[in-house]
Amino acid sequence: MPPAILFVCTGNTCRSVMAHYYMQAVVEGTAVVESAGVNATEGSPAAENAVKVLEEQGVSLEGVRKHSSSLVTEEKMAAASHVVCMAVKHKEAVLASFPHHSGKVHTLLSDLSTKPDISVEDPVRMSIETYRERFQQMVPSLKYLLSSVQ
Repeated sequence: MPPAILFVCTGNTCRSVMAHYYMQAVVEGTAVVESAGVNATEGSPAAENAVKVLEEQGVSLEGVRKHSSSLVTEEKMAAASHVVCMAVKHKEAVLASFPHHSGKVHTLLSDLSTKPDISVEDPVRMSIETYRERFQQMVPSLKYLLSSVQ
């Protein structure tokens, strides 16, 4: 069974979307990649600046354009082998709701790398430059995650 990665942020429209579709493109079917939010409004599209950043990275926009935000659920948690949160507060929220999945819950920038306990800050309603900065902040840890799941 291939690894299954669930990326988690607040609304499932910015950070987790960029991580989700970038990683999905990179793993090329060798892992299942999903995303969700701890406080998502079901059915929202990906933020336009997130879509632009992914396009700049050469990611196919077919799935991104169809993205529909969703909440973290027990079903998604159970299906995931790795739950990767964008911020410490997301990890705390996930662990509070799903403590029985604690062994597979991580924070992208701290648990999956050697960096201190830091978060990918939310770029919502900010400039395209801020989205690019957040994406670039994630890339080393996404590559580290990729090496650990393949």
